[in-house]
Amino acid sequence: MSNLAIINTDEPEHASDLDFDEDERRDLAKEVTSIFKAWKLSTAEQAMVLGINTVGRTTITRFSHGQPLPQNYDLLWRVGNLLAIFYLLRSYNVNNPDKADKWVSTPNVAVNGARPVDLMKSPNGVGSIRAWLEAYGAR
Repeated sequence: MSNLAIINTDEPEHASDLDFDEDERRDLAKEVTSIFKAWKLSTAEQAMVLGINTVGRTTITRFSHGQPLPQNYDLLWRVGNLLAIFYLLRSYNVNNPDKADKWVSTPNVAVNGARPVDLMKSPNGVGSIRAWLEAYGAR
Protein backbone atom coordinates (compact mmCIF):
# COMPACT_ATOMS: atom_id res chain seq x y z
CA MET A 1 0.00 0.00 0.00
CA SER A 2 1.19 3.49 -0.75
CA ASN A 3 1.42 6.36 1.69
CA LEU A 4 -1.42 8.39 0.23
CA ALA A 5 -2.88 10.98 2.54
CA ILE A 6 -5.83 9.71 4.49
CA ILE A 7 -8.88 11.89 4.13
CA ASN A 8 -10.29 13.30 7.36
CA THR A 9 -13.67 11.92 8.48
CA ASP A 10 -14.88 15.42 9.30
CA GLU A 11 -16.77 17.35 6.71
CA PRO A 12 -14.27 19.58 4.89
CA GLU A 13 -14.95 23.29 4.91
CA HIS A 14 -15.05 23.29 1.12
CA ALA A 15 -15.77 20.57 -1.40
CA SER A 16 -12.51 21.60 -3.07
CA ASP A 17 -10.72 20.08 -0.05
CA LEU A 18 -11.38 16.73 -1.74
CA ASP A 19 -10.08 17.73 -5.17
CA PHE A 20 -7.64 15.16 -6.49
CA ASP A 21 -6.06 15.04 -9.91
CA GLU A 22 -6.62 12.06 -12.19
CA ASP A 23 -3.40 10.28 -11.18
CA GLU A 24 -4.25 10.61 -7.48
CA ARG A 25 -7.77 9.29 -8.09
CA ARG A 26 -6.29 6.38 -10.08
CA ASP A 27 -3.98 5.57 -7.15
CA LEU A 28 -6.89 5.78 -4.72
CA ALA A 29 -8.93 3.40 -6.91
CA LYS A 30 -6.14 0.83 -6.95
CA GLU A 31 -5.57 1.26 -3.23
CA VAL A 32 -9.19 0.75 -2.23
CA THR A 33 -9.67 -2.26 -4.52
CA SER A 34 -6.53 -3.80 -2.97
CA ILE A 35 -8.06 -3.27 0.46
CA PHE A 36 -11.28 -4.94 -0.66
CA LYS A 37 -9.26 -7.89 -1.93
CA ALA A 38 -7.46 -8.19 1.43
CA TRP A 39 -10.83 -8.03 3.21
CA LYS A 40 -12.27 -10.64 0.79
CA LEU A 41 -15.40 -8.57 0.10
CA SER A 42 -17.71 -9.58 -2.72
CA THR A 43 -18.10 -7.19 -5.62
CA ALA A 44 -21.63 -6.39 -4.42
CA GLU A 45 -20.30 -5.57 -0.93
CA GLN A 46 -17.58 -3.39 -2.44
CA ALA A 47 -20.14 -1.44 -4.46
CA MET A 48 -22.40 -0.95 -1.43
CA VAL A 49 -19.54 0.19 0.83
CA LEU A 50 -18.55 2.74 -1.83
CA GLY A 51 -22.15 3.90 -2.16
CA ILE A 52 -22.36 2.68 -5.75
CA ASN A 53 -25.54 0.91 -6.76
CA THR A 54 -25.21 -2.79 -7.52
CA VAL A 55 -25.30 -2.01 -11.24
CA GLY A 56 -21.91 -0.43 -10.54
CA ARG A 57 -20.23 -3.81 -10.10
CA THR A 58 -18.43 -3.40 -13.41
CA THR A 59 -17.21 -0.04 -12.14
CA ILE A 60 -15.38 -1.83 -9.32
CA THR A 61 -13.60 -4.00 -11.89
CA ARG A 62 -12.63 -0.93 -13.89
CA PHE A 63 -11.23 0.72 -10.74
CA SER A 64 -9.05 -2.34 -10.07
CA HIS A 65 -7.75 -2.10 -13.65
CA GLY A 66 -6.66 1.52 -13.35
CA GLN A 67 -9.72 3.65 -14.06
CA PRO A 68 -9.55 6.67 -11.73
CA LEU A 69 -12.28 7.30 -9.21
CA PRO A 70 -14.68 10.02 -10.32
CA GLN A 71 -14.32 13.44 -8.70
CA ASN A 72 -17.28 12.71 -6.42
CA TYR A 73 -17.32 14.07 -2.87
CA ASP A 74 -19.22 11.17 -1.25
CA LEU A 75 -17.13 8.50 -2.95
CA LEU A 76 -13.81 10.18 -2.08
CA TRP A 77 -14.96 10.69 1.52
CA ARG A 78 -15.80 6.98 1.80
CA VAL A 79 -12.48 5.92 0.22
CA GLY A 80 -10.53 8.13 2.62
CA ASN A 81 -12.29 6.57 5.57
CA LEU A 82 -11.77 3.05 4.19
CA LEU A 83 -8.03 3.74 3.90
CA ALA A 84 -8.00 4.95 7.50
CA ILE A 85 -9.91 1.86 8.68
CA PHE A 86 -7.46 -0.41 6.87
CA TYR A 87 -4.42 1.29 8.38
CA LEU A 88 -5.97 1.44 11.87
CA LEU A 89 -6.75 -2.27 11.78
CA ARG A 90 -3.26 -3.09 10.56
CA SER A 91 -1.70 -0.89 13.27
CA TYR A 92 -3.73 -2.67 15.97
CA ASN A 93 -2.69 -6.07 14.58
CA VAL A 94 0.87 -5.41 13.41
CA ASN A 95 1.93 -9.03 13.85
CA ASN A 96 -1.27 -10.52 12.48
CA PRO A 97 -2.49 -8.84 9.26
CA ASP A 98 -4.89 -11.74 8.57
CA LYS A 99 -6.69 -11.01 11.84
CA ALA A 100 -6.88 -7.33 10.88
CA ASP A 101 -8.38 -8.19 7.50
CA LYS A 102 -10.93 -10.64 8.93
CA TRP A 103 -12.19 -8.10 11.50
CA VAL A 104 -14.29 -6.33 8.86
CA SER A 105 -16.31 -9.46 8.01
CA THR A 106 -16.54 -11.02 11.46
CA PRO A 107 -19.62 -10.44 13.65
CA ASN A 108 -18.57 -8.25 16.55
CA VAL A 109 -20.37 -7.93 19.90
CA ALA A 110 -18.92 -4.44 20.29
CA VAL A 111 -21.11 -3.33 17.35
CA ASN A 112 -24.24 -5.22 18.45
CA GLY A 113 -23.15 -8.50 16.87
CA ALA A 114 -23.11 -7.04 13.37
CA ARG A 115 -20.34 -7.43 10.85
CA PRO A 116 -18.57 -4.07 10.53
CA VAL A 117 -18.80 -4.34 6.72
CA ASP A 118 -22.60 -4.43 6.97
CA LEU A 119 -22.56 -1.20 8.97
CA MET A 120 -20.23 0.36 6.39
CA LYS A 121 -22.91 -0.07 3.72
CA SER A 122 -25.08 2.65 5.28
CA PRO A 123 -24.54 6.29 4.25
CA ASN A 124 -22.52 7.25 7.35
CA GLY A 125 -21.37 3.75 8.26
CA VAL A 126 -17.80 4.04 7.00
CA GLY A 127 -17.22 7.21 9.02
CA SER A 128 -18.87 5.66 12.08
CA ILE A 129 -16.67 2.54 11.93
CA ARG A 130 -13.57 4.71 11.55
CA ALA A 131 -14.57 6.88 14.52
CA TRP A 132 -15.31 3.78 16.59
CA LEU A 133 -11.90 2.26 15.74
CA GLU A 134 -10.14 5.52 16.58
CA ALA A 135 -11.92 5.64 19.94
CA TYR A 136 -11.88 1.98 20.99
CA GLY A 137 -9.52 0.01 18.76
CA ALA A 138 -10.20 -3.31 17.07
CA ARG A 139 -11.91 -5.49 19.68
